[in-house]
Amino acid sequence: MFIKATVDDEWHIYSVNQKDGGPQKTSFVFNPSKDYQLTGNVVEPQPKRKYESAFSMDVFYFENAVIFQQKITLASPQTTVEGKVKFMVCNNERCLPPDEVTFKIPIK
Repeated sequence: MFIKATVDDEWHIYSVNQKDGGPQKTSFVFNPSKDYQLTGNVVEPQPKRKYESAFSMDVFYFENAVIFQQKITLASPQTTVEGKVKFMVCNNERCLPPDEVTFKIPIK
């Protein structure tokens, strides 16, 4: 299953593997279902890396768009995977408070 995040120009979101003590990492919560089982963790492509003085640490981030992947094992021929993603966006001048978006992905 693929989850695509599109980010406005000059903004970026952070890796699911962003270390604590810095910006809010991107995280996913999947609603439990008898129709599927999660296999492993969310996987992402190689993020960009830079030292961010505002956080006094290296940050790992994505610009423009990123596709996250979550493997699932189906117990039903079709279902809808539901959940939420929590994330934080920043640009070169500021960060917005963390936000949360729900999603529904039909699987056939």
